Amino acid sequence: MEHLFEDYPVIAQGLRRLNISTPTDFQLQLLSATALEQLIVTAPAGCGKTVGLLLSGLRGFSSE
Repeated sequence: MEHLFEDYPVIAQGLRRLNISTPTDFQLQLLSATALEQLIVTAPAGCGKTVGLLLSGLRGFSSE
């Protein structure tokens, strides 16, 4: 997953610390979405919705 955040070193470092290295299919789709403010997300439990949404949001706030 780190390669998805190579432009955001702080996020990449945090992912390494949490030992998160491979995104789920759902997370890949979510991270490629461009308009999160109008996104309705439904998926089974355990597929990474929360982490995917948080990471997408963090990219918007990262200044690096």
